[in-house]
Amino acid sequence: MIRACRFRRSKLRISLGEGDAETGLDSREGRPILPAHGVGIGCEGVRGVRERHAGWIDGREAVALAVFAGVALLLSWAMWADIRPAPVYALQASHADSPAVFVTRLMSVEMRLRRVQGAERIRVPVWTDETRRPLEISLMRPGEDEPLARVRVAAAGLASIDIPESIAPGEVVSLRFTSESDSRETSPRVLWAESPPRAGVRTFYAGRPIAEHGVLPDTGPLILVEYAWPTRRLALLWLLPIFGLPLVLRTPRAGLWWLVALALAASVTSALLWQRDYTRSAVHLDTDQYAESATALARYATEPDARETIRAWLRAHPHTTTLGVPALLAVPVALGVPVQIAYMHLCALAGFLTLLILHRLLHRDLHVDAGLAWLVVGAFACHPMLLRSFSRPITDIVGLLLVVMTLVMLVRRLSRVDVRADIGLGLLLLAHVLARPQGLGYWPFVALAVVAADFIRTRERPTLVSTLHRGLRLFGPPGLVLVLLTLQFGWLHNFELMLEKAGRFRVNSTLPIFLTSLVGCLHWLPLLWWPARARLRDPRVALWAVWGVYVIALLVVVRAPYWPRHFLPALPSVFVLTGLGLDALQGRRRRLGVSLLIVSALFGLAITLWQVHSMGALPGWLAGLVRSP
Repeated sequence: MIRACRFRRSKLRISLGEGDAETGLDSREGRPILPAHGVGIGCEGVRGVRERHAGWIDGREAVALAVFAGVALLLSWAMWADIRPAPVYALQASHADSPAVFVTRLMSVEMRLRRVQGAERIRVPVWTDETRRPLEISLMRPGEDEPLARVRVAAAGLASIDIPESIAPGEVVSLRFTSESDSRETSPRVLWAESPPRAGVRTFYAGRPIAEHGVLPDTGPLILVEYAWPTRRLALLWLLPIFGLPLVLRTPRAGLWWLVALALAASVTSALLWQRDYTRSAVHLDTDQYAESATALARYATEPDARETIRAWLRAHPHTTTLGVPALLAVPVALGVPVQIAYMHLCALAGFLTLLILHRLLHRDLHVDAGLAWLVVGAFACHPMLLRSFSRPITDIVGLLLVVMTLVMLVRRLSRVDVRADIGLGLLLLAHVLARPQGLGYWPFVALAVVAADFIRTRERPTLVSTLHRGLRLFGPPGLVLVLLTLQFGWLHNFELMLEKAGRFRVNSTLPIFLTSLVGCLHWLPLLWWPARARLRDPRVALWAVWGVYVIALLVVVRAPYWPRHFLPALPSVFVLTGLGLDALQGRRRRLGVSLLIVSALFGLAITLWQVHSMGALPGWLAGLVRSP
């Protein structure tokens, strides 16, 4: 019988349960191979081992976090200074069912607008085919007949016309749409906007102001303005983690600084994608108005005369019950930091910590090879769902960090629990509800996981009294705080508004959207889970697997919109199981599995960078996998 072995300068005490079991050492890093049942492990000899694993980050990781925070703040400031101007129309839908007008020889369209600083070209969604006459788009000064620029469009798509440098910023320019067609049957069509344009834009149809026609909406042709974008070159930061990956695989100790480069590249890409989405549709500037909420809270603290107005606005805001992130942002905003900079920086920090904690879990808790763990974390960072949220001013990434922290605390509960652990878990439960609308839906999972973890740790069958006592200790304080906040601020009214708003998006709760979003979440990574099936008997692994199933089931039960971003909380489970599956492979099979993981990462990165680069819409078969409001 083996009584002790050496493992990373710690002596392991191995006690065998019923029957004997074979125990040996893995050639990789000399870590022990243990049977699935009947083995208890306790660390002796190095007192700091347990304390080190109990903390969230160590000294080197704290230094890396500080470096990342400083550089990310500078990048956020630079990107905010180069933010895209607001689009001409707040709603810029350009699908096949969008309203459109026919352009004939006698029924031309003219649009007059001022050139904004940095505007380089105008793009126009056009519908035509080979049976129709081409559409001519001209750019000229009002009252002149000679165009400064002209393009001829003979195929459907996103037409483009460059703005000449001779047109100064602030100068009024005329955009004309004409054709040689004499009838609607042979005329091209220009898509028509569904929302009013910004001030200073005038539209004429057949020489008359559009308001005089009475048939068409008083809006105008749908145009997309493209601007100079110097900060888009920051996407080249991806060269650092890409070319640094071989070094990390050979020298895992360099992985921490590789993670800093990876997170900076992901942060920049996420912000660029947000700016591109905002150029397409103004609603992306401040999704769910959390930035406006942060500004309102900051004004509430610094402007006493505006408090009544702010109270009225908060009462009419559907997301007032989830102002956890705006409350954090209100402090720097009150000190004079622009809200979008503070928002992007907070999300970037949450993204970095999510990657760091996930690597610690894979390598230190689940004993995945260090280099392989870094590779899995890199693929996780390249997933389109995570890239969209990494530093985007939206609360998704903060909610993801809370999810990962909660699951790590539940994993630790399998081996030990104390008062600090209960307090920390209670604070996380409260933070979930205040950060995200679905946060309360996580409470049942945590309750069941706590009961199961305590049973596995103590081997004592839970009684009704012990279960109630445990539940009151964990859920009582956060529940009481929520009740007091609801009564104090009248949140039941806001909760009703939130449910009413959610009801408007039930049209996105269909089976086809669910399946495409699920595929967009999983890719082909479930093919790599099978080798790790034996490790599902490990409660730490089973916890992550069950969590992924629970989150997806929760979306179905509450009939949430099946947008890809709503599957984000399940993403860590996908990559934890992937990392364990790869770690169980050897030789050629491992190389094949790693290749599949790298292809998944490159696909996610490529499709995200393509969205940043291109002004056009994604192909229909691909849009459902990555597109989120």
